[in-house]
Amino acid sequence: MKKNIAPWTPEKLQFGCLMVLGVMELALAAFGPGLSYLPYFIVEKFSAVPALVFLGSVLVCRQSPLAKRHLLAGIGAVAWILAAQVMQYVGGEAPENIGMSWAAYLMVFPFAAVEQERGRGMKWMGGAAAAVGALLTLYAGLLKLGVLADGPVYWDGARLNALFHPNITACLLMMGLAFCLIFCFRVQQRWLKGVLLAAAALQFAAVALTNSRTNILMTCALLAGIVFFCIFRGGWKRLLLGGLAAVVVFVGAFALTDALYEAHYNQLVTEYLEEQAAAQVPEALSPSSASQASEAEPAVKLPSQSGQGSLLNDLRTLNGRTVIWGSAFQAARWNSNILLRGTAYVGTVISTAQEARGSFPVEHAHNSWVQMLMSFGLPGLMIGLYFGFLALRGALCLLLRLDVQLWKKSVALLVLCLLMAGFLEPSLFTGSVFYHFINVIFFLCTGYVDLWREELRHPESR
Repeated sequence: MKKNIAPWTPEKLQFGCLMVLGVMELALAAFGPGLSYLPYFIVEKFSAVPALVFLGSVLVCRQSPLAKRHLLAGIGAVAWILAAQVMQYVGGEAPENIGMSWAAYLMVFPFAAVEQERGRGMKWMGGAAAAVGALLTLYAGLLKLGVLADGPVYWDGARLNALFHPNITACLLMMGLAFCLIFCFRVQQRWLKGVLLAAAALQFAAVALTNSRTNILMTCALLAGIVFFCIFRGGWKRLLLGGLAAVVVFVGAFALTDALYEAHYNQLVTEYLEEQAAAQVPEALSPSSASQASEAEPAVKLPSQSGQGSLLNDLRTLNGRTVIWGSAFQAARWNSNILLRGTAYVGTVISTAQEARGSFPVEHAHNSWVQMLMSFGLPGLMIGLYFGFLALRGALCLLLRLDVQLWKKSVALLVLCLLMAGFLEPSLFTGSVFYHFINVIFFLCTGYVDLWREELRHPESR
C-alpha cells in the first residue's frame, strides 16, 4: 500500500530553507564552544546554500508588491557586495567570505513578505533565538557551578564569554530573553507562560554576568518598553502611569544587573586569591583582601582580554569607539579607493590610522554603518542606511499605534535595541560569523515590522 506523501510546494521549500539556517545557528551555539571550528566553518561556508535555494523557489512564484521590493533590495545589496569584492580582488586584496550575509539579504529579510502563512518564520527563528539564549544561560550556570572548566566558555576577567566576546554573548542573550517574553504574550497555557518567564529571568541574570554595558542598557530599555506598553492603552493617565513604571523598571533592572555582577566579581576575586595563596605565590594578596574588590580601584584585577575601563571614563569616548571612528574616516580620506569599493582589510587599515594618531590597534570599526563604509565604500554605507531606515520606520510605526498587539510591539522594541547595539558593534548588515545570528534576527524582525507597517496602511491586504 502506497503512502500518501504531501508534495513539496514552493512555500514548504521556502520554510524548509529557513529551518536549515535555524538548525545551523543552533548547532553553532550548542556545539561551537566544544567542537573546535567545525560549526563556524559550516555556517560561514554553507549558509548561502539555503538562501540561494530559497531565492530560486521564490522567483518561480507570483509575489506581492512588498515581496518584490524586499527581494529587489536584497538582490541589489548582494550584487553590490559581490561587485565590491571583485574590485578588491582585482586590486590585490583577499576578500573575506561573507556568503553567510546572503542568508540575511536573500532569504531572512524577504521571508515575511513572501510566506503565505503569517508569522511562521517568526515562530521558528524566534524559537531558535530563545533556544540559543537558554543554551548560553546553561553554559553560564555550569561555569558558575564549576562544572565547566575554562575553555571556549570562560570568564574574561569576570565577564561571561561564551562565543568569543562578552558583547556578542550579551546580545544573543538579549534576543533570547526578548523572544521568551514575545512567546509569553502569545501562548495561552499558564504553565508555559511561567516557564517562559523563568527562562527570561535566568537569561537576564546571564546578561548581567557579561557586564556588556551597552547590551545591558538595551535589555533594561526593552523591559521598560514592554512594561510601558502593557500599561498604556491610550489616555494621559495611562501614559503617565506607564512612563513612571517604565522608569522604575529601567532603573531597578540596571541596578539589579550591577549588584549581580558586583557580587559575582567579588566571589571570583575571593576564589582567585585563595588559589594564589594555595600556590604560595609571593605577590598574592590574602583572601581577606577580597572585600576590597568592589572599591573604585580594586586591589586585584582579574586577567581580562576585553579591556573595559571605568564607566565614567568610557562614557567620554564610548570605550574608545569615537577615536576608532575618527581613525576610520581618516583612513577613508587617505585612500579614495575605500570610498569607492571599500577594503578587505578593515582592521588593518583602521589600525594604521590609529597608530598615526598614537592610539591602539583594532580588528573592526565598532559600528555597523562605519564597517559597511570601510568594507564596501559609499554604496555599502547606503545599503546600511537603507535597511536601518526600514527597521526604524517600521518599529516606530508599530509603537505609535494603539491598535497593535503587544507581542508585535515587543518585536519592534527588539529591533530598536538591536539598532542601538549595532551603533557600537559591527553586528548588522555584514560581519564575521560570530555576529551572524544577530544579523539574521535583525533582518528577520525588520522584514516583519515592515510587513506589519504595510498591513496597517492597507488593511485590505491582510
